[in-house]
Amino acid sequence: MRLAAASDFRVVHKDWGEETRTLIVRANDSDQRDWVAESPLVGQLASRNIANVGITWAKPSFEMLRENPDGPFFMACFNGSGEVIHSGTPTTVAEGTACLLPRQVANHLQMGESSQWTYVFVRYREPWEGVSTLKSEAPKIAKYDALPLVEAIRGLHAEANGAVSALALQLWVELIHSYVLQFGRPGQLDSRVMHAWDVVVSRLGRDWTLKQIAVEASMSTEHFRRLCLETIGCSPMKYLGRLRMRRGSELLMTTDLTIEAISSEVGYEFASTFSNAFQKWSGQRPSEFRRSH
Repeated sequence: MRLAAASDFRVVHKDWGEETRTLIVRANDSDQRDWVAESPLVGQLASRNIANVGITWAKPSFEMLRENPDGPFFMACFNGSGEVIHSGTPTTVAEGTACLLPRQVANHLQMGESSQWTYVFVRYREPWEGVSTLKSEAPKIAKYDALPLVEAIRGLHAEANGAVSALALQLWVELIHSYVLQFGRPGQLDSRVMHAWDVVVSRLGRDWTLKQIAVEASMSTEHFRRLCLETIGCSPMKYLGRLRMRRGSELLMTTDLTIEAISSEVGYEFASTFSNAFQKWSGQRPSEFRRSH
């Protein structure tokens, strides 16, 4: 499996104003953004595919636009309110609510009308292949008590700046991850479903049908479809389309293959069909996406 390169994920716009503050802990020193580079390192975060965690005390004029996130992004608000814009849709995230955005969904964070927007966040970094860490392929907004996660991140930050016990660091990481899991995947994904998607990912060029995928899981089509809706957050065929788009974007960024070759690699008979689907998914034609990345 190939992890997305650090350069694949970009913050394309940031305006924090003069008073916004952050507390961040990161997994490694590959992230050299100015507001992250001085934060403590905790390598144990990588054991759960976590790139960084933190708390943001955002003030008026705060705004951040992320492009091509390389893993799910979770945030929970415990004071004030702000807006999360994803796929062109603005959603208010206020005190007592949380938001989970799946990997590679560009997102735009900005202040609401309150004087402060305080939120805790966990950013994952994971391979594009297969089922996501949080098993969520659709944005999710719901009620959430952020306080336990806030205290866990404060604990991790304090330990990283203190005695640095490896065991204590791992325990804090496991606690943080478990709090996010409670929100992100309340239902567990059946191992047969995971096996089926692993097979699909290894043969994306095949002309898959719902029945064929369900056969790989040794399930009826209806049972397989229902489990996917419950645990992944979308229908099997929609998830198949997203897997194909992710693989297509990966090949566009990392190879010199022609659009026609990439189309065939990810399961499209005609390059024009792939191009239309890719534009709908990313907002860019494949050739434009390749030039910009």
